[in-house]
Amino acid sequence: MGKVTKKKINITPDTNIIESWRSGGREIEQSLSDLIDNSIDAGYTEDTYKILYQKNAISVKWHSIPSKIKKTHEFARYKGEEGWLISDEGSGILNPETCWIAGASKKKKSIGRFGIGLKNSTLELGNHIFIRTKSEGKDYATTIPFDCDAVKKKGDWELDLQQKSGLSKKDHFTKILITDCHIKEPDFEQIFDNLSRTYYKMCSKNLDIFFEGKQLYWKEPEIFEIVDQPEVKKRYNIKAKKVKIFEDFDTKIVAGKNNHFKISGYIGIQKEHNQKHDGIDIFLNGRLVESNSRIGVGANRARLYGQVNVEQNFSVNYQKTKLDRKSLEYNHLNNYLMKLFDPVVEFARRILSNGKYKPPKSVERETRKIEDYLSKTVSCLEFNELENLKMSSEVMEESSEDDHMDSGEVDKLIRKSVPIDLKKKVVKGITTNDRKRKSKEAFRLPKSAKSIKIEHDVQELGKYEQYSILYPRLQVLHIVSNASHAYYKEAAKLGNKKLVGLHQNHMIDELSTYISIHVKTPEKTIKDKIYREMARHNLKAIN
Repeated sequence: MGKVTKKKINITPDTNIIESWRSGGREIEQSLSDLIDNSIDAGYTEDTYKILYQKNAISVKWHSIPSKIKKTHEFARYKGEEGWLISDEGSGILNPETCWIAGASKKKKSIGRFGIGLKNSTLELGNHIFIRTKSEGKDYATTIPFDCDAVKKKGDWELDLQQKSGLSKKDHFTKILITDCHIKEPDFEQIFDNLSRTYYKMCSKNLDIFFEGKQLYWKEPEIFEIVDQPEVKKRYNIKAKKVKIFEDFDTKIVAGKNNHFKISGYIGIQKEHNQKHDGIDIFLNGRLVESNSRIGVGANRARLYGQVNVEQNFSVNYQKTKLDRKSLEYNHLNNYLMKLFDPVVEFARRILSNGKYKPPKSVERETRKIEDYLSKTVSCLEFNELENLKMSSEVMEESSEDDHMDSGEVDKLIRKSVPIDLKKKVVKGITTNDRKRKSKEAFRLPKSAKSIKIEHDVQELGKYEQYSILYPRLQVLHIVSNASHAYYKEAAKLGNKKLVGLHQNHMIDELSTYISIHVKTPEKTIKDKIYREMARHNLKAIN
């Protein structure tokens, strides 16, 4: 019979684990979020999560340490360096001796309950970490410097800790400085936007969070409400009955014995579609843990925006970037939301499948008549007194995506003048237009052999874009009315005749602009000629 030997073994991680900690693959704002979470927790008790202070101010900024500072300065060892500085007015780190021990957190109900956020996040950001912290009731501050390369080279986890006494017992704070950063030129605007979206719900009278001196703020996308449903169904010609434009909820789900989870939220359809907002934002106690999620909507999240709020006891991954997909409560939540959200998902799908906003058929019919009528009108205009066509001296160095479609230099310049984002929307609307009736009439500019047709379209270009757009393409003068414009929306409320009149005005305005660009005649003169020629004819023909 063989001999049995027992002994104790040390499973302290090798210092090379640092490489795993700092290669998490997260964005800068996600790493900063772990440190902000700890600063938020510092405003509450660890065991019961009761508020400690009337106010906790958290600051995150890119900080430069002067190359010439006194030796007594708190950051003297990092003179001439720059990096992230995170500071708060919370309780301070209660047990600073254990803050670098993975999993040593005693937090139960707080955001940073996993005990590895400080290690992961700081090392993801840089190689030199300096912690200075002080708790209320103590007359000293504790400092702990951490040099990543030095720790790896030494091969052990012993760190230098220093305590400086003689401070007021009323003070309480934590400062974390991170230098020798992996990314030297961060995108501050993007970081601000993402941090704002993450924490805007948590900012309150008890908590201020600043990034680069600016308070975090995020505006939720505007979505349609229940009262808008009849108008939107009419606007997009949606006849289905089992669809809804908005849904909200405030309830509990049960996942096993004694496992009750409070959930609340809503889902709706964006008024102005922005792909950055598509999907569901999931909040854990007011803190965003997952943006643009497909929970409850599956693959069909386009134009949808919603929020799901869960409490602190809900399972999330340790990086706090997703709900735990393997947990029982997640599966219950997803199944519940799939049924609840389905009518709204179907509403959004029908809006998208219809392709775009369409005015009433009677408005479309009358607008088509105006297209032909205006072509006839322009053909009847006397251009004899007009000067020769403008010939642009500008030679295009780069052609636009439509330049191969005609050779008119002036038309190229008109297309070139349309902003790129707006141009993409207009071209997409033109190329996907399924209009059955094409314009019958055409007109010719003076001293030009090509015939041009007028085609009017209505597109949702965005509420901040102009009310009408001119876009010449393939010997067709496309004139697009912006259905998102405030004036168009108000006109639509006044009835179909008002819309027809508005379309006519847009076409005359843009047609006058187009002709005036090609000939040396003021736009007002062209417009006056068009109106006078229209007055000579029987206007009832188009009414």
